[in-house]
Order: sequence, then structure tokens, then C-alpha cells
Amino acid sequence: MEIDRDIPIGNSKTNLSNAGKKSIPKKPIFIGIGIIIIIAIIALLVMFVLPTLDFTPVIVDDTNDDTSTGPVELICEKRLNLNLGGVVAVFANGETKNTLISGKGTKTPYIQLYENKVLIETITNPYIDTNDAEDEIVALLKEKNVSNVSLAGASQELIKEFNENNLKCYEMGGEIAAFVGYDLPPEDISYCKKYEDQNLMGKVALGSQKEIDFSLISGKGPQAKNLLIYEDKNFIGPISNTASDINLEDPTNALDDVENDFISLIQTEGIEIIILASFGETLETKLNDNNIICYEAGGEIKSFMK
Repeated sequence: MEIDRDIPIGNSKTNLSNAGKKSIPKKPIFIGIGIIIIIAIIALLVMFVLPTLDFTPVIVDDTNDDTSTGPVELICEKRLNLNLGGVVAVFANGETKNTLISGKGTKTPYIQLYENKVLIETITNPYIDTNDAEDEIVALLKEKNVSNVSLAGASQELIKEFNENNLKCYEMGGEIAAFVGYDLPPEDISYCKKYEDQNLMGKVALGSQKEIDFSLISGKGPQAKNLLIYEDKNFIGPISNTASDINLEDPTNALDDVENDFISLIQTEGIEIIILASFGETLETKLNDNNIICYEAGGEIKSFMK
């Protein structure tokens, strides 16, 4: 029969087995393996990496940032002289030029005003006992037409007031006189001058409480107990001063009596020069009227007669 020829006997086993199986797709397998690997990696991260991470918020400290702008410190320019124009106010610890420049700010005791380094006025600070007196001090300076201020130190508040009122401040220290010049010593207009190195030739008398030339020159004026006499620097000896015997506690006696007796003794002894530690004004006048030379001196008598 033809049917037997259409179905080969030899190949029937092979064909029947293959016909009952389907091929498995490879793509889903790879996807599954990938998912498993990803899950494993995530599990490892959760177990080992995540605990080591610090989730504390980080606070940025910009206090030391060079670009930050903090409060600006106000200063007075340092200066070594007062060669400034206009009126200069110098905060001072005292009333004279020999005092120190003050660093007490609004508590300075005095304010000295200078123009061309010449003292024109000294003001006693009326606000020395007032707290926070920056406004009052600056108003006082403006009233006096001050344009520059010199002081040894000032608070930020005071410097701010200076700046806002167009007052230039300068930081300086030391004696005011060092910047404006020292005063010349007052001229000695007294008749009995200070002894320096004058000629003591002739008959000279030095007042002393003792009778020896190692004693000190007396400070009791015309009532010195003794007068030590020298002639051309040679020691002659002491004489008793009779004027010292006049008791001024007795109301019948007066200083004028002592001075007159003293002048009389000098003239009687022919003394040309008299040296005492001090002279009263009326005694100087009497010595001048009688052409008696006098000098003020202190120390050991013998040292003047070398």
C-alpha cells in the first residue's frame, strides 16, 4: 500500500521525540540572573556600606571666611607732632603744658586748646562725671571751633562721634610740651639771686645755727642764730646774730624789728655779702636799699669757701 511508503520506518523514533519538545528562550534567563545579581548587590550595600554613612547635617562655619564683613574697628591716626592747622584740642591730665596727654576719653580732667602750638585756653571738663558723654564733649569742641583732636586713647563711641562731626583725631602720648614747646623758666626778678658761682671775695657772712663751718646754711632768714664770717674766703669766725634774740611771740615785737636789727648788725660788722637759705620780700628790699649784696643758697657752708 502506498500509505506504508509515505511513513518511513527507520526515522520514526527520532521524529516523534523532537516533535514533542519546545526550545527554551535564552533572554528571560539572562534577565532573571541580572535581577538576582542586582538584588545581591543591594543587600550587600545595605548590610555593609549603609551603616558607615553619616547623615548628620553639615553646618558651614563662615566666621573665618575672608570674604565675610565683620565690624570695622575705628582708630585715631598715630602722630608725632602737632603741626596742624586750626584749633587743636588736646585731652590733658593737668592744666599746664608739662602735663601728660590723657587717655581717659570723656573722663579727661582738662581739654587744652592750641592754635599754631600756642595755648589759647584750658577748659575744665564739665562732663567728667557724666556717663556716655560723647555727644556733649564733641558739641563742646565744635563750639570752640576745634578741627583736630589729640589724645592718648579713645573709645569706639567717641571716635565715631569725631568722624561723624568731621573732627580728625590723632593718637599721641607723653608730655604736651614735647609737641608744642616747653615754657621758659620765669625770670628771677628778686634782688637776692640764687647763688651759682659768683665771686665771694671780700667780707662774706653766711647764716648758720651752729658756730662751725661744717654746718648748713640757715633757713631761718634774719633770725639765723649765728653769722659765720669769711674774709677773701678765709674763715674769720662766727658772730652771734642779735636779731635772733628778738621774740616774735611777744606782741610788742614785729618782723620789721628783726629785719632792722639784722641790717644794722651787717652794717656794723662791715659785711659786704650776706648768704641765707631764704629771704623775705621786705628784707630783700632793705638789703637793696642799703647796697648789701645777698644770695640764696643751701648746703654745707664750707663748700662755698673752697
